[in-house]
Amino acid sequence: MPQIIESLSFTIYDNLGNAIDNDIITRSTDCKIRWTFPLKNTLLVDSENNGDPGVGSTEEYSYFDNIPTLMYNIATRYDVKKQNNEIKLNVKFKGYNLTAVTNFTFTKDGDPGTNGTEFILKIVPRTKMSDPPLYPMITKVNDGGYYLNYGLDSTASETEISADSEYRLFNVELYQNGDLVWNNTGINI
Repeated sequence: MPQIIESLSFTIYDNLGNAIDNDIITRSTDCKIRWTFPLKNTLLVDSENNGDPGVGSTEEYSYFDNIPTLMYNIATRYDVKKQNNEIKLNVKFKGYNLTAVTNFTFTKDGDPGTNGTEFILKIVPRTKMSDPPLYPMITKVNDGGYYLNYGLDSTASETEISADSEYRLFNVELYQNGDLVWNNTGINI
């Protein structure tokens, strides 16, 4: 189900606590609105509905001037390193300088490399059933070729693995919400 992303907006109150209508604010010659929107190292994506960026925009930030609401989207691909998710609003109104900052924190549900699904199937290389997995699965050799790294004993060639062998190539593990719920112990794969 897609996420519904609400646009950002603001309300200014007078000294009696009454909200000032946005039409009054945006039509006032004594009002300057500026949204600062990050462009680099961010999971936020500018919406085309905001119009063209204003004067002073750089490679790092876009500035949107004199719009009462700011629309944005979220990147389709999560990147834990993208931490610049702060949108800043600066409103100068009747001699007052009002500032607000929204810093979004994005987290990802699920293991790295997944889309946050409930179930994860891991296929890991194995040697003898009693040995820990060998990493990496594929090893590069000096002549530029590659071989599978399964650590077979000296009496077996890398192509001679029988179904009743104590060796198996892979171990399969099924996880549900991070908990191991099944593995193929005793089944040669």
